[in-house]
Amino acid sequence: MRALGAAIAIATAAGAAQAQFFSFASNSNGENWTFEYNPQTQRLTHSDANNGSPVTLLVDDRNGPMPAVSIDTEFRADMTLSTLSSVAIGGDEFLHIYALNGSFEFLVDVGNGLETAMRVEFNDATLTARGPSDRWSSTATISGGDTASDPGRVTYSFFQPLVGLVPNAAAYGLGVGSSIGPDDFSFTLTSLNTSGALPFDPESNPGALGTPTGGPGDFPTQTWWSEGSFSGSAIIPSPASLALLGMGGLAMARRRR
Repeated sequence: MRALGAAIAIATAAGAAQAQFFSFASNSNGENWTFEYNPQTQRLTHSDANNGSPVTLLVDDRNGPMPAVSIDTEFRADMTLSTLSSVAIGGDEFLHIYALNGSFEFLVDVGNGLETAMRVEFNDATLTARGPSDRWSSTATISGGDTASDPGRVTYSFFQPLVGLVPNAAAYGLGVGSSIGPDDFSFTLTSLNTSGALPFDPESNPGALGTPTGGPGDFPTQTWWSEGSFSGSAIIPSPASLALLGMGGLAMARRRR
């Protein structure tokens, strides 16, 4: 027991967890909408996951000295919407609030196909949209996060294709494994519309901006598309912590023999 306790103490002292930032801009994929909503299933997905047009994911060392690394990825998302409430906020405006559960991931081309580089799984996230009682306007926000006292609502998983594409990945605190939290993410949705046309001209089709709903507290009633930008942060155990904890586990196993 003393061996494991010593290893944990060393890991805590030598390898504090590190927070890393991840993001993409809404115009990093200029040939496709970022999201598509299906009113029959209440699912929000990436609108064309296999179109071959990459999303540029940025990996950053929490605004530290290392340069941000750009990685061409295929973005995929699958999120399920459920209603919470609509709150009057003055005049004819309402804030429509929904819960969101699901996942999104980034895949990279490894030469013989696509493999997952990073996946984010979440529950109890929130989507909010302003508008009249029976309609969203053309913007919305998705946000999710957990805390040290309530972990597990957001989990980042990192795979070898991501680690292999980040030069000096250890300096960014990256390794194969999962985040330990607190973690968070957010998407900003813009140009939300029921047209889906590319390019979309809101001046010639202003009625397609936003989306109708069944009323306060109800779901959107039509298919809609939107642009989207992403940012998120994850708390990752440092490689030193993982290695020392592994040594502690090995020492414990030897003592049991």
